[in-house]
Amino acid sequence: MHARKAVFLFVVAWLAACGPATAQEKSDAAARARIVAPFVEEGTVMVAHADLSRVKIEPVVALVRQLVPEAAAEMAQGQAQFEAWLDKFRGAGGKEVYVVVTVGGGLPPEPSVLVLVPIAPGADRRALAALFPGAEPPQVLEPRQLTPAEALRSPLPGPRGEQARSGELLVVSGVRPAGAPELAARLKQLKPVDRPEIAKAFAAAGDTVAQLLVLPPPYAARVIEETMPEFPKAAGGGPSTVLTRGLLWAAVGIDPPPEISLRLVIQSKDAQAAEAFRAKLAEWVKLVGQQKEVVKLLPKFDEIAALVLPKVEGDRLVIRLDRDTKALTDLLAVVQATAEPLRAEARRNQSVNNLKQLGLAMHNYHSVYRRFPAAAICDNSGKPLLSWRVAILPYIEQQTLYKQFHLDEPWDSEHNKKLIAKMPAVYRSPQSKRASNQGRTNYVVPVGPETIFPGTKGIEFRDIRDGSSNTILILEVSDQQAPIWTKPDDWPFDPKDPGRGLGGVYDGGFHATFADGSVRFLPLPQDAAKLRALFTRDGREPVLP
Repeated sequence: MHARKAVFLFVVAWLAACGPATAQEKSDAAARARIVAPFVEEGTVMVAHADLSRVKIEPVVALVRQLVPEAAAEMAQGQAQFEAWLDKFRGAGGKEVYVVVTVGGGLPPEPSVLVLVPIAPGADRRALAALFPGAEPPQVLEPRQLTPAEALRSPLPGPRGEQARSGELLVVSGVRPAGAPELAARLKQLKPVDRPEIAKAFAAAGDTVAQLLVLPPPYAARVIEETMPEFPKAAGGGPSTVLTRGLLWAAVGIDPPPEISLRLVIQSKDAQAAEAFRAKLAEWVKLVGQQKEVVKLLPKFDEIAALVLPKVEGDRLVIRLDRDTKALTDLLAVVQATAEPLRAEARRNQSVNNLKQLGLAMHNYHSVYRRFPAAAICDNSGKPLLSWRVAILPYIEQQTLYKQFHLDEPWDSEHNKKLIAKMPAVYRSPQSKRASNQGRTNYVVPVGPETIFPGTKGIEFRDIRDGSSNTILILEVSDQQAPIWTKPDDWPFDPKDPGRGLGGVYDGGFHATFADGSVRFLPLPQDAAKLRALFTRDGREPVLP
Protein backbone atom coordinates (compact mmCIF):
# COMPACT_ATOMS: atom_id res chain seq x y z
CA MET A 1 0.00 0.00 0.00
CA HIS A 2 1.24 3.52 -0.78
CA ALA A 3 2.66 4.92 2.46
CA ARG A 4 0.69 8.16 2.32
CA LYS A 5 -2.53 6.30 1.60
CA ALA A 6 -1.84 3.94 4.48
CA VAL A 7 -1.58 6.81 6.94
CA PHE A 8 -4.58 8.64 5.57
CA LEU A 9 -6.83 5.56 5.49
CA PHE A 10 -5.80 4.61 9.00
CA VAL A 11 -6.53 8.07 10.35
CA VAL A 12 -9.95 8.11 8.70
CA ALA A 13 -10.77 4.52 9.69
CA TRP A 14 -9.91 4.79 13.40
CA LEU A 15 -10.87 8.28 14.42
CA ALA A 16 -11.97 8.28 18.00
CA ALA A 17 -13.17 9.75 21.25
CA CYS A 18 -14.71 8.53 24.50
CA GLY A 19 -15.12 9.57 28.11
CA PRO A 20 -15.48 13.01 29.69
CA ALA A 21 -12.74 15.56 29.11
CA THR A 22 -10.38 15.85 32.06
CA ALA A 23 -8.07 18.81 32.67
CA GLN A 24 -5.26 16.89 31.00
CA GLU A 25 -7.46 16.15 28.00
CA LYS A 26 -8.42 19.82 27.71
CA SER A 27 -4.73 20.70 27.75
CA ASP A 28 -4.07 18.13 25.01
CA ALA A 29 -7.02 19.51 23.05
CA ALA A 30 -5.62 23.04 23.20
CA ALA A 31 -2.19 21.81 22.10
CA ARG A 32 -3.70 19.91 19.16
CA ALA A 33 -5.74 22.91 18.14
CA ARG A 34 -2.58 25.08 18.14
CA ILE A 35 -0.77 22.64 15.86
CA VAL A 36 -3.45 22.74 13.17
CA ALA A 37 -4.34 26.44 13.60
CA PRO A 38 -1.95 27.77 10.89
CA PHE A 39 -3.61 25.45 8.35
CA VAL A 40 -7.27 26.02 9.22
CA GLU A 41 -9.08 28.30 6.78
CA GLU A 42 -12.66 29.38 6.38
CA GLY A 43 -13.33 26.41 4.09
CA THR A 44 -11.81 23.78 6.39
CA VAL A 45 -14.42 21.06 6.89
CA MET A 46 -12.52 18.30 8.67
CA VAL A 47 -9.58 17.84 11.02
CA ALA A 48 -8.23 14.48 12.14
CA HIS A 49 -5.54 13.39 14.57
CA ALA A 50 -4.04 9.98 15.35
CA ASP A 51 -1.41 9.03 17.92
CA LEU A 52 0.31 6.25 15.99
CA SER A 53 2.58 5.46 18.94
CA ARG A 54 -0.48 3.92 20.64
CA VAL A 55 -1.73 1.89 17.69
CA LYS A 56 -1.81 -1.91 17.97
CA ILE A 57 -2.51 -3.49 14.59
CA GLU A 58 -3.19 -7.13 15.52
CA PRO A 59 -6.32 -6.51 17.65
CA VAL A 60 -7.80 -4.35 14.88
CA VAL A 61 -7.13 -7.03 12.28
CA ALA A 62 -8.59 -9.70 14.56
CA LEU A 63 -11.84 -7.74 14.89
CA VAL A 64 -12.10 -7.23 11.13
CA ARG A 65 -11.45 -10.92 10.54
CA GLN A 66 -14.23 -11.73 12.99
CA LEU A 67 -16.70 -9.47 11.22
CA VAL A 68 -15.52 -10.17 7.65
CA PRO A 69 -13.78 -13.59 7.48
CA GLU A 70 -13.47 -13.38 3.68
CA ALA A 71 -11.08 -10.44 4.05
CA ALA A 72 -8.47 -12.50 5.94
CA ALA A 73 -6.04 -12.83 3.01
CA GLU A 74 -6.20 -9.15 2.06
CA MET A 75 -5.97 -8.12 5.70
CA ALA A 76 -2.84 -10.22 6.20
CA GLN A 77 -1.12 -8.48 3.29
CA GLY A 78 -2.26 -5.02 4.37
CA GLN A 79 -1.27 -5.70 7.95
CA ALA A 80 2.27 -6.64 6.99
CA GLN A 81 2.66 -3.53 4.82
CA PHE A 82 1.26 -1.15 7.41
CA GLU A 83 3.27 -2.68 10.27
CA ALA A 84 6.46 -2.29 8.23
CA TRP A 85 5.61 1.36 7.53
CA LEU A 86 4.67 1.97 11.15
CA ASP A 87 7.94 0.47 12.41
CA LYS A 88 9.87 2.87 10.15
CA PHE A 89 7.72 5.81 11.24
CA ARG A 90 8.26 5.11 14.93
CA GLY A 91 11.91 4.29 14.37
CA ALA A 92 12.43 7.72 12.80
CA GLY A 93 10.90 9.38 15.86
CA GLY A 94 7.38 9.82 14.50
CA LYS A 95 4.45 9.76 16.89
CA GLU A 96 1.43 11.71 15.69
CA VAL A 97 -0.28 12.51 12.40
CA TYR A 98 -2.81 15.25 11.67
CA VAL A 99 -5.01 15.64 8.58
CA VAL A 100 -6.64 18.92 7.55
CA VAL A 101 -9.27 18.89 4.79
CA THR A 102 -10.33 22.18 3.19
CA VAL A 103 -12.74 22.77 0.31
CA GLY A 104 -12.41 25.59 -2.19
CA GLY A 105 -15.08 27.90 -3.46
CA GLY A 106 -15.47 26.33 -6.90
CA LEU A 107 -18.40 24.33 -8.23
CA PRO A 108 -18.18 21.58 -7.37
CA PRO A 109 -15.93 22.43 -4.42
CA GLU A 110 -12.69 20.45 -4.56
CA PRO A 111 -10.95 19.21 -1.40
CA SER A 112 -7.39 20.03 -0.45
CA VAL A 113 -5.74 17.64 2.02
CA LEU A 114 -2.68 18.36 4.12
CA VAL A 115 -0.99 15.76 6.32
CA LEU A 116 0.94 17.20 9.28
CA VAL A 117 3.58 15.31 11.26
CA PRO A 118 5.02 17.00 14.38
CA ILE A 119 8.77 16.35 14.54
CA ALA A 120 10.01 15.61 18.03
CA PRO A 121 13.49 16.84 19.09
CA GLY A 122 16.12 14.40 17.88
CA ALA A 123 13.83 12.76 15.31
CA ASP A 124 15.23 11.88 11.89
CA ARG A 125 13.71 14.43 9.50
CA ARG A 126 14.99 12.76 6.37
CA ALA A 127 13.68 9.33 7.34
CA LEU A 128 10.26 10.74 8.18
CA ALA A 129 10.02 12.67 4.92
CA ALA A 130 11.03 9.56 2.95
CA LEU A 131 7.96 7.76 4.31
CA PHE A 132 5.70 10.14 2.38
CA PRO A 133 6.78 9.79 -1.26
CA GLY A 134 4.87 11.73 -3.87
CA ALA A 135 5.08 14.23 -6.68
CA GLU A 136 5.52 17.10 -4.21
CA PRO A 137 8.33 16.86 -1.63
CA PRO A 138 7.28 17.35 2.01
CA GLN A 139 8.06 20.69 3.63
CA VAL A 140 9.51 21.32 7.08
CA LEU A 141 8.20 24.37 8.93
CA GLU A 142 10.60 25.71 11.55
CA PRO A 143 9.39 27.13 14.88
CA ARG A 144 9.11 30.92 14.88
CA GLN A 145 7.86 33.38 17.50
CA LEU A 146 5.39 34.82 15.00
CA THR A 147 1.69 34.59 14.34
CA PRO A 148 0.66 31.54 12.29
CA ALA A 149 0.17 33.68 9.19
CA GLU A 150 3.64 35.29 9.56
CA ALA A 151 5.24 31.88 10.16
CA LEU A 152 3.78 30.60 6.90
CA ARG A 153 5.28 33.52 4.97
CA SER A 154 8.74 32.55 6.17
CA PRO A 155 11.04 30.30 4.11
CA LEU A 156 10.02 26.65 3.94
CA PRO A 157 13.25 24.62 3.97
CA GLY A 158 13.27 20.98 2.99
CA PRO A 159 14.39 18.24 5.40
CA ARG A 160 18.05 18.72 6.19
CA GLY A 161 20.26 17.16 8.83
CA GLU A 162 19.37 14.42 11.24
CA GLN A 163 18.52 16.29 14.43
CA ALA A 164 15.16 18.03 14.55
CA ARG A 165 14.42 21.00 16.80
CA SER A 166 11.44 21.38 19.08
CA GLY A 167 8.36 22.65 17.29
CA GLU A 168 9.24 21.61 13.75
CA LEU A 169 6.43 20.28 11.60
CA LEU A 170 6.53 18.07 8.51
CA VAL A 171 3.81 19.01 6.01
CA VAL A 172 2.75 16.58 3.29
CA SER A 173 0.40 17.26 0.41
CA GLY A 174 -2.31 14.61 0.38
CA VAL A 175 -4.71 15.82 -2.32
CA ARG A 176 -4.83 19.15 -4.12
CA PRO A 177 -7.36 20.42 -6.66
CA ALA A 178 -6.39 20.56 -10.32
CA GLY A 179 -4.57 23.78 -11.09
CA ALA A 180 -3.78 24.51 -7.42
CA PRO A 181 -0.23 25.68 -6.63
CA GLU A 182 2.37 23.25 -5.39
CA LEU A 183 2.80 22.63 -1.69
CA ALA A 184 5.32 25.34 -0.82
CA ALA A 185 3.34 28.00 -2.67
CA ARG A 186 0.05 26.76 -1.21
CA LEU A 187 1.39 27.07 2.32
CA LYS A 188 2.43 30.68 1.68
CA GLN A 189 -1.01 31.47 0.28
CA LEU A 190 -2.95 30.02 3.22
CA LYS A 191 -5.33 32.40 4.95
CA PRO A 192 -5.77 30.99 8.48
CA VAL A 193 -8.87 32.03 10.42
CA ASP A 194 -9.75 31.61 14.07
CA ARG A 195 -12.02 28.55 14.49
CA PRO A 196 -12.45 28.23 18.30
CA GLU A 197 -14.76 25.25 17.84
CA ILE A 198 -11.73 23.10 16.97
CA ALA A 199 -10.33 23.20 20.51
CA LYS A 200 -13.81 22.52 21.91
CA ALA A 201 -14.29 19.58 19.57
CA PHE A 202 -10.88 18.11 20.45
CA ALA A 203 -11.78 18.43 24.15
CA ALA A 204 -15.13 16.70 23.56
CA ALA A 205 -13.38 13.88 21.73
CA GLY A 206 -11.04 13.15 24.61
CA ASP A 207 -7.50 11.83 24.77
CA THR A 208 -8.03 8.75 22.63
CA VAL A 209 -5.89 7.15 19.97
CA ALA A 210 -7.44 9.34 17.30
CA GLN A 211 -10.11 11.94 16.75
CA LEU A 212 -12.14 13.15 13.78
CA LEU A 213 -13.69 16.61 13.81
CA VAL A 214 -16.46 17.53 11.37
CA LEU A 215 -16.54 21.32 11.01
CA PRO A 216 -19.23 22.99 8.91
CA PRO A 217 -17.69 26.24 7.61
CA PRO A 218 -18.98 29.50 9.12
CA TYR A 219 -20.87 30.33 5.92
CA ALA A 220 -22.52 26.89 5.60
CA ALA A 221 -25.60 27.70 7.71
CA ARG A 222 -26.40 30.83 5.71
CA VAL A 223 -25.99 29.06 2.36
CA ILE A 224 -28.19 26.12 3.43
CA GLU A 225 -30.94 28.32 4.87
CA GLU A 226 -31.01 30.60 1.80
CA THR A 227 -30.90 27.89 -0.86
CA MET A 228 -33.03 25.30 0.99
CA PRO A 229 -35.36 26.91 3.54
CA GLU A 230 -37.35 23.66 3.72
CA PHE A 231 -36.18 20.07 3.40
CA PRO A 232 -37.67 18.24 0.40
CA LYS A 233 -40.60 15.91 1.06
CA ALA A 234 -38.35 12.88 0.37
CA ALA A 235 -36.30 13.98 3.39
CA GLY A 236 -39.32 14.45 5.61
CA GLY A 237 -39.81 18.17 5.01
CA GLY A 238 -39.52 20.78 7.75
CA PRO A 239 -37.24 23.81 8.13
CA SER A 240 -33.53 23.41 7.34
CA THR A 241 -32.72 25.35 10.51
CA VAL A 242 -33.14 22.02 12.32
CA LEU A 243 -29.85 21.04 10.70
CA THR A 244 -28.02 24.37 10.76
CA ARG A 245 -28.80 24.92 14.46
CA GLY A 246 -28.58 21.27 15.43
CA LEU A 247 -25.11 20.60 13.97
CA LEU A 248 -22.55 23.30 14.75
CA TRP A 249 -19.72 20.77 14.82
CA ALA A 250 -19.16 17.10 15.59
CA ALA A 251 -16.40 15.00 17.11
CA VAL A 252 -16.53 11.27 16.47
CA GLY A 253 -14.18 8.37 16.76
CA ILE A 254 -12.98 5.06 18.07
CA ASP A 255 -10.30 3.79 20.35
CA PRO A 256 -9.26 0.70 18.38
CA PRO A 257 -9.07 -2.75 19.98
CA PRO A 258 -8.13 -3.97 22.50
CA GLU A 259 -9.29 -0.81 24.34
CA ILE A 260 -12.23 -0.51 22.00
CA SER A 261 -14.46 2.50 22.57
CA LEU A 262 -16.51 4.94 20.55
CA ARG A 263 -17.99 8.33 21.25
CA LEU A 264 -19.89 10.77 19.09
CA VAL A 265 -20.53 14.34 20.22
CA ILE A 266 -22.67 16.72 18.15
CA GLN A 267 -22.74 20.30 19.35
CA SER A 268 -26.06 22.13 18.90
CA LYS A 269 -26.95 25.80 19.39
CA ASP A 270 -28.92 25.02 22.55
CA ALA A 271 -30.88 22.23 24.26
CA GLN A 272 -34.00 22.92 22.17
CA ALA A 273 -32.00 22.69 18.95
CA ALA A 274 -30.44 19.42 20.15
CA GLU A 275 -33.87 17.88 20.82
CA ALA A 276 -35.15 18.98 17.40
CA PHE A 277 -32.10 17.64 15.60
CA ARG A 278 -32.32 14.27 17.34
CA ALA A 279 -35.95 13.97 16.30
CA LYS A 280 -34.95 14.76 12.73
CA LEU A 281 -32.15 12.18 12.82
CA ALA A 282 -34.63 9.55 14.03
CA GLU A 283 -36.94 10.50 11.14
CA TRP A 284 -34.14 10.24 8.58
CA VAL A 285 -33.01 6.89 9.96
CA LYS A 286 -36.56 5.58 9.66
CA LEU A 287 -36.79 6.76 6.03
CA VAL A 288 -33.47 5.06 5.20
CA GLY A 289 -34.62 1.82 6.85
CA GLN A 290 -37.68 1.75 4.59
CA GLN A 291 -35.64 1.67 1.37
CA LYS A 292 -35.89 -1.66 -0.46
CA GLU A 293 -32.13 -1.86 -1.00
CA VAL A 294 -31.49 -1.32 2.72
CA VAL A 295 -34.09 -3.91 3.73
CA LYS A 296 -32.44 -6.40 1.38
CA LEU A 297 -28.82 -5.78 2.36
CA LEU A 298 -29.31 -4.81 6.03
CA PRO A 299 -32.24 -6.82 7.41
CA LYS A 300 -31.32 -5.75 10.97
CA PHE A 301 -30.95 -2.07 10.15
CA ASP A 302 -33.54 -1.04 12.74
CA GLU A 303 -31.63 -2.81 15.51
CA ILE A 304 -28.40 -1.08 14.54
CA ALA A 305 -30.14 2.29 14.33
CA ALA A 306 -31.63 1.89 17.81
CA LEU A 307 -28.18 1.22 19.26
CA VAL A 308 -26.43 4.18 17.62
CA LEU A 309 -29.07 6.91 17.74
CA PRO A 310 -27.56 9.62 20.01
CA LYS A 311 -29.05 10.83 23.27
CA VAL A 312 -29.54 14.46 24.21
CA GLU A 313 -27.27 15.79 26.97
CA GLY A 314 -27.93 19.51 27.40
CA ASP A 315 -26.99 21.26 24.16
CA ARG A 316 -25.24 18.17 22.74
CA LEU A 317 -26.12 14.83 21.18
CA VAL A 318 -23.90 12.05 22.48
CA ILE A 319 -23.22 8.37 21.79
CA ARG A 320 -20.93 6.44 24.16
CA LEU A 321 -19.85 2.87 23.55
CA ASP A 322 -16.96 0.94 25.06
CA ARG A 323 -15.94 -2.67 25.40
CA ASP A 324 -17.58 -3.00 28.83
CA THR A 325 -21.00 -1.82 27.71
CA LYS A 326 -23.77 -4.17 26.61
CA ALA A 327 -24.64 -1.73 23.82
CA LEU A 328 -21.30 -2.26 22.06
CA THR A 329 -21.50 -6.04 22.46
CA ASP A 330 -25.00 -6.00 21.01
CA LEU A 331 -23.90 -3.69 18.20
CA LEU A 332 -21.01 -5.93 17.15
CA ALA A 333 -23.31 -8.97 17.24
CA VAL A 334 -25.91 -7.25 15.06
CA VAL A 335 -23.24 -5.96 12.67
CA GLN A 336 -21.79 -9.44 12.34
CA ALA A 337 -25.21 -10.93 11.60
CA THR A 338 -26.06 -8.13 9.20
CA ALA A 339 -22.74 -8.48 7.42
CA GLU A 340 -23.55 -11.98 6.19
CA PRO A 341 -25.76 -10.83 3.28
CA LEU A 342 -23.10 -8.27 2.39
CA ARG A 343 -20.40 -10.93 2.53
CA ALA A 344 -22.52 -13.20 0.32
CA GLU A 345 -22.91 -10.40 -2.20
CA ALA A 346 -19.17 -9.69 -2.07
CA ARG A 347 -18.39 -13.39 -2.69
CA ARG A 348 -20.77 -13.41 -5.62
CA ASN A 349 -19.18 -10.28 -7.11
CA GLN A 350 -15.72 -11.79 -6.69
CA SER A 351 -16.81 -14.93 -8.50
CA VAL A 352 -18.18 -12.84 -11.36
CA ASN A 353 -14.86 -11.02 -11.51
CA ASN A 354 -12.99 -14.34 -11.64
CA LEU A 355 -15.16 -15.46 -14.56
CA LYS A 356 -14.48 -12.19 -16.38
CA GLN A 357 -10.74 -12.59 -15.90
CA LEU A 358 -10.86 -16.14 -17.25
CA GLY A 359 -12.90 -14.98 -20.24
CA LEU A 360 -10.35 -12.25 -20.94
CA ALA A 361 -7.53 -14.79 -20.67
CA MET A 362 -9.31 -16.97 -23.25
CA HIS A 363 -9.56 -13.98 -25.59
CA ASN A 364 -5.88 -13.15 -25.13
CA TYR A 365 -4.99 -16.77 -25.86
CA HIS A 366 -7.06 -16.56 -29.05
CA SER A 367 -5.27 -13.34 -30.05
CA VAL A 368 -1.94 -15.15 -29.91
CA TYR A 369 -2.87 -18.56 -31.38
CA ARG A 370 -5.88 -17.55 -33.53
CA ARG A 371 -7.98 -20.09 -31.69
CA PHE A 372 -9.29 -20.87 -28.24
CA PRO A 373 -7.43 -23.47 -26.19
CA ALA A 374 -8.77 -26.99 -26.36
CA ALA A 375 -10.36 -28.32 -23.18
CA ALA A 376 -7.13 -30.26 -22.59
CA ILE A 377 -3.46 -30.22 -23.47
CA CYS A 378 -2.99 -33.59 -25.21
CA ASP A 379 -0.05 -35.75 -26.23
CA ASN A 380 0.62 -36.76 -29.83
CA SER A 381 -1.86 -39.62 -29.61
CA GLY A 382 -4.65 -37.29 -28.40
CA LYS A 383 -4.54 -38.42 -24.77
CA PRO A 384 -5.56 -35.56 -22.41
CA LEU A 385 -2.74 -34.59 -20.06
CA LEU A 386 -3.49 -31.21 -18.51
CA SER A 387 -6.45 -28.86 -18.32
CA TRP A 388 -7.07 -25.70 -20.35
CA ARG A 389 -6.59 -23.94 -17.01
CA VAL A 390 -2.90 -24.74 -17.28
CA ALA A 391 -2.80 -23.60 -20.93
CA ILE A 392 -4.01 -20.06 -20.10
CA LEU A 393 -1.70 -19.52 -17.11
CA PRO A 394 0.49 -17.04 -19.07
CA TYR A 395 -2.61 -14.91 -19.66
CA ILE A 396 -3.56 -14.61 -15.97
CA GLU A 397 -0.07 -13.38 -15.00
CA GLN A 398 1.14 -16.87 -14.05
CA GLN A 399 3.95 -17.34 -16.60
CA THR A 400 6.36 -18.52 -13.90
CA LEU A 401 3.96 -21.23 -12.74
CA TYR A 402 3.27 -22.26 -16.33
CA LYS A 403 6.98 -22.85 -16.94
CA GLN A 404 7.10 -25.23 -13.97
CA PHE A 405 4.76 -27.73 -15.63
CA HIS A 406 5.99 -30.65 -17.68
CA LEU A 407 3.51 -30.26 -20.53
CA ASP A 408 4.29 -33.72 -21.92
CA GLU A 409 3.26 -35.42 -18.67
CA PRO A 410 -0.23 -36.00 -17.20
CA TRP A 411 -1.64 -33.83 -14.43
CA ASP A 412 -0.96 -36.51 -11.81
CA SER A 413 2.62 -37.32 -12.78
CA GLU A 414 5.15 -37.30 -9.98
CA HIS A 415 6.27 -33.82 -11.03
CA ASN A 416 3.00 -32.15 -12.04
CA LYS A 417 0.96 -33.25 -9.06
CA LYS A 418 3.25 -31.21 -6.81
CA LEU A 419 1.93 -28.08 -8.55
CA ILE A 420 -1.72 -28.70 -7.65
CA ALA A 421 -1.23 -26.86 -4.38
CA LYS A 422 -0.17 -23.74 -6.31
CA MET A 423 -3.61 -23.11 -7.78
CA PRO A 424 -3.94 -19.39 -8.68
CA ALA A 425 -6.49 -17.38 -6.73
CA VAL A 426 -8.57 -16.69 -9.86
CA TYR A 427 -9.50 -20.40 -9.98
CA ARG A 428 -10.68 -20.36 -6.38
CA SER A 429 -14.40 -19.67 -6.12
CA PRO A 430 -15.32 -17.69 -3.01
CA GLN A 431 -18.62 -19.59 -3.13
CA SER A 432 -16.91 -22.88 -2.39
CA LYS A 433 -17.96 -24.32 0.96
CA ARG A 434 -15.02 -26.67 1.35
CA ALA A 435 -13.14 -26.37 4.62
CA SER A 436 -9.91 -26.82 2.65
CA ASN A 437 -9.65 -26.06 -1.03
CA GLN A 438 -7.67 -29.17 -2.00
CA GLY A 439 -6.72 -27.63 -5.34
CA ARG A 440 -10.24 -27.89 -6.73
CA THR A 441 -11.93 -25.30 -8.91
CA ASN A 442 -15.58 -24.53 -9.60
CA TYR A 443 -14.79 -23.00 -13.01
CA VAL A 444 -15.14 -25.44 -15.92
CA VAL A 445 -15.93 -25.39 -19.62
CA PRO A 446 -18.74 -27.27 -21.39
CA VAL A 447 -17.29 -30.11 -23.47
CA GLY A 448 -18.99 -31.95 -26.30
CA PRO A 449 -19.11 -32.00 -30.11
CA GLU A 450 -21.58 -29.10 -30.28
CA THR A 451 -19.85 -26.80 -27.77
CA ILE A 452 -16.90 -24.43 -28.06
CA PHE A 453 -14.76 -27.33 -26.76
CA PRO A 454 -15.48 -30.21 -29.13
CA GLY A 455 -12.23 -32.16 -29.06
CA THR A 456 -8.45 -32.08 -28.97
CA LYS A 457 -8.10 -28.89 -31.03
CA GLY A 458 -9.33 -25.43 -30.19
CA ILE A 459 -11.79 -23.61 -32.42
CA GLU A 460 -11.79 -20.09 -33.84
CA PHE A 461 -14.26 -17.28 -33.30
CA ARG A 462 -15.61 -17.81 -36.79
CA ASP A 463 -16.67 -21.31 -35.77
CA ILE A 464 -19.13 -19.84 -33.26
CA ARG A 465 -21.86 -19.27 -35.82
CA ASP A 466 -24.59 -18.72 -33.26
CA GLY A 467 -22.74 -15.59 -32.11
CA SER A 468 -20.26 -15.11 -29.30
CA SER A 469 -22.87 -13.30 -27.16
CA ASN A 470 -25.17 -16.34 -27.40
CA THR A 471 -22.70 -19.13 -26.57
CA ILE A 472 -21.36 -20.19 -23.18
CA LEU A 473 -17.59 -20.35 -22.79
CA ILE A 474 -17.08 -21.05 -19.05
CA LEU A 475 -19.47 -21.85 -16.22
CA GLU A 476 -19.43 -22.16 -12.45
CA VAL A 477 -20.42 -25.55 -11.00
CA SER A 478 -21.06 -26.86 -7.51
CA ASP A 479 -18.44 -28.29 -5.16
CA GLN A 480 -19.68 -31.81 -5.98
CA GLN A 481 -18.59 -31.35 -9.60
CA ALA A 482 -15.47 -29.27 -9.02
CA PRO A 483 -12.35 -30.98 -10.47
CA ILE A 484 -8.69 -30.69 -9.56
CA TRP A 485 -7.71 -27.53 -11.42
CA THR A 486 -4.90 -29.13 -13.43
CA LYS A 487 -6.92 -32.22 -14.35
CA PRO A 488 -8.53 -32.30 -17.84
CA ASP A 489 -11.97 -32.75 -16.35
CA ASP A 490 -14.88 -30.43 -17.15
CA TRP A 491 -18.68 -30.35 -17.53
CA PRO A 492 -19.99 -32.82 -20.14
CA PHE A 493 -22.77 -31.23 -22.19
CA ASP A 494 -25.74 -33.53 -22.78
CA PRO A 495 -27.98 -32.14 -25.56
CA LYS A 496 -30.81 -34.40 -24.41
CA ASP A 497 -30.66 -33.07 -20.84
CA PRO A 498 -28.75 -29.72 -21.00
CA GLY A 499 -29.55 -28.76 -17.42
CA ARG A 500 -28.25 -31.91 -15.77
CA GLY A 501 -25.76 -31.14 -13.01
CA LEU A 502 -26.12 -27.35 -13.24
CA GLY A 503 -26.75 -25.12 -10.24
CA GLY A 504 -26.01 -25.81 -6.61
CA VAL A 505 -23.84 -22.74 -6.15
CA TYR A 506 -26.53 -20.06 -5.99
CA ASP A 507 -30.23 -20.23 -5.39
CA GLY A 508 -32.12 -20.05 -8.65
CA GLY A 509 -29.39 -20.40 -11.25
CA PHE A 510 -25.70 -20.23 -12.16
CA HIS A 511 -23.13 -17.80 -13.57
CA ALA A 512 -21.54 -18.28 -16.97
CA THR A 513 -18.98 -16.46 -19.09
CA PHE A 514 -20.07 -16.09 -22.71
CA ALA A 515 -17.72 -16.12 -25.67
CA ASP A 516 -17.94 -12.33 -25.97
CA GLY A 517 -16.45 -12.04 -22.47
CA SER A 518 -19.67 -11.04 -20.69
CA VAL A 519 -20.78 -12.79 -17.50
CA ARG A 520 -24.48 -13.46 -16.92
CA PHE A 521 -26.62 -15.17 -14.33
CA LEU A 522 -28.80 -17.83 -15.95
CA PRO A 523 -31.95 -18.83 -14.07
CA LEU A 524 -32.87 -22.44 -13.33
CA PRO A 525 -35.03 -24.29 -14.11
CA GLN A 526 -35.07 -23.16 -17.72
CA ASP A 527 -36.63 -24.35 -20.94
CA ALA A 528 -34.43 -27.16 -22.26
CA ALA A 529 -34.43 -25.81 -25.82
CA LYS A 530 -33.27 -22.36 -24.70
CA LEU A 531 -30.58 -23.81 -22.45
CA ARG A 532 -29.38 -26.16 -25.19
CA ALA A 533 -29.08 -23.20 -27.56
CA LEU A 534 -26.76 -21.40 -25.14
CA PHE A 535 -24.29 -24.30 -25.08
CA THR A 536 -24.21 -25.07 -28.81
CA ARG A 537 -21.98 -22.97 -31.02
CA ASP A 538 -23.54 -23.83 -34.39
CA GLY A 539 -27.12 -24.84 -33.69
CA ARG A 540 -28.55 -22.02 -35.84
CA GLU A 541 -31.09 -21.32 -33.09
CA PRO A 542 -32.75 -17.90 -33.02
CA VAL A 543 -31.00 -15.21 -30.96
CA LEU A 544 -32.17 -15.51 -27.36
CA PRO A 545 -33.26 -12.53 -25.26
